Amino acid sequence: MHPFGHTFKSIQLQLQALYIPSRPHVTGMATKMHSKLSMETTETRAKVYDILKGFSTAMFVTIGPTGRPESRPMQLARVDEDGDVWFFTGRGGTLAEEVKEESVVLLVFQNDTSAYLSLRGKARVIEDMARIREYWKEPYRVWFPGGPSDSQLALVGVKPRL
Repeated sequence: MHPFGHTFKSIQLQLQALYIPSRPHVTGMATKMHSKLSMETTETRAKVYDILKGFSTAMFVTIGPTGRPESRPMQLARVDEDGDVWFFTGRGGTLAEEVKEESVVLLVFQNDTSAYLSLRGKARVIEDMARIREYWKEPYRVWFPGGPSDSQLALVGVKPRL
């Protein structure tokens, strides 16, 4: 069984524990999503996209070389309308290596208004310099001083499983 399979099986995007006091319509939406698993994927993706726009960071959980979960906070670079979530990382870094070894990951989001969301998905490392330049924002220079032209810079994209 996959390490996330047992523990996180029910997290696969059921949004079961979402609580947003300042946005009660989203809380109700999450309840409906949990109870109507037969909802069309397109509609579900649109709702997840709406929720994801409220987050700026995530705990990115991978499976480390010892088979144990490893997590680290990551700044979101972009959320696509289809729900794909993008992060910057180093090509030879631990995150990139773990994703290449095991692509199933868990993303855990939380913001200041007590909203939280867990998504399981498949990750991939992308070394497309045009896309890196497109997604780049100057505040990322704190982590990547070489900027968007740094040859060691890569993107990690996660496609949530719906």
